Amino acid sequence: MKISLYTCTFSLLFLISACNKSKEIPVITPESMVTRELALTELADEVSYIKLDNSVLLSDIKDVKRVEEGYLIRNNDGLFLFGTNGKFRNQIGKKGKGPGEYVYVDDFTVNPATGEIFLVNLKKVFVYNFAGELLSSFETPDSLNFKNIVFFENRLFFPKGFGFSGLKNEWYATDLKGHVTNQKQNFVEVGELRVDYLIHPIFNDGKSLFYWNQLNDTIFCIDEKCKPAYLFAKDKFRVTENDLASGENYRNKSSWQMLSVQGTKKYLFFDYILIKDRLRVYTMFDKNKNIMYKIASSMLGAETINLNDFDNGPAFVPVSTYHSDSEEFLLGWINSFQLKMLVESTEFKNSTPKFPEKKKELEQLANSLNENDNPVLMLVKLKE
Repeated sequence: MKISLYTCTFSLLFLISACNKSKEIPVITPESMVTRELALTELADEVSYIKLDNSVLLSDIKDVKRVEEGYLIRNNDGLFLFGTNGKFRNQIGKKGKGPGEYVYVDDFTVNPATGEIFLVNLKKVFVYNFAGELLSSFETPDSLNFKNIVFFENRLFFPKGFGFSGLKNEWYATDLKGHVTNQKQNFVEVGELRVDYLIHPIFNDGKSLFYWNQLNDTIFCIDEKCKPAYLFAKDKFRVTENDLASGENYRNKSSWQMLSVQGTKKYLFFDYILIKDRLRVYTMFDKNKNIMYKIASSMLGAETINLNDFDNGPAFVPVSTYHSDSEEFLLGWINSFQLKMLVESTEFKNSTPKFPEKKKELEQLANSLNENDNPVLMLVKLKE
């Protein structure tokens, strides 16, 4: 695996330009910068729960996004629309192998101005409305198999879906009919890799779009200049090319593997794995204070069982963000049986949160659930 001279020169020119403008690029590393664990009351103004009805049973949740019509939820069985009150509305499209059907929902994104839903699967993009009706479809850029799709400023962005194995481009941008308008060449020459991860390398913070590549050290702002916005520190926690030479090297390295980044006006939220410890960690970076906080962590394949200090509900793990006027929100979810177990625990019963009345409401919600009910969405309104 080699990084071309062009890439090094390209990065250096950007750094020189930034220095000349006296604008320092923040250097971050999710693990070594963590100062302490962040209490939910430090972050949230409000915490609310949305009980999803059981008209369609969701075996799991892969992703959830807030839209004007309610909540779009992706799982192994398809894409489903629930209202803001948690009532099931309809399925988006149909899973199958026939005309206009998708085999699996790899990812989806929404044009908020028109209500068009763009769903990507098997080298094809399907366009639906909120009623679940198919409007059109088109091929992905270069007929490649993408795992991510993002709508931003009337364009669609298709980033590569794995951390190290490469496409010839980092991302493609198209118009809303699938015609390529721009692309960012991938200058990292990737040989045969023995280790890789599915990642989500593009995010927006409500005003700008960013992409990252862990081997390139950089989080770039996607604009006409593709300028660097943040740098990953080259410390002992970084994954190197040697770590990727074999699975054994990779598993025994005390490094972090980034899975996704999310953004708001004030914060960046990181989801990554501590490889040797087999620990999944969620941290938050305060852009203004240049401080990293830990949000939650759990062993791979397990759920975090910590309580939050707001209502002593589950420790909050953000899976998506959304913006409404000047307000910003984070979305997460918890399985019904896990919520019931938490409320029945001795720790919960003996705990005193900052808002005791909210604890009572949460207890009432949990008692109304059956352990086989659909998951419960968790909505956090960020402090301004």
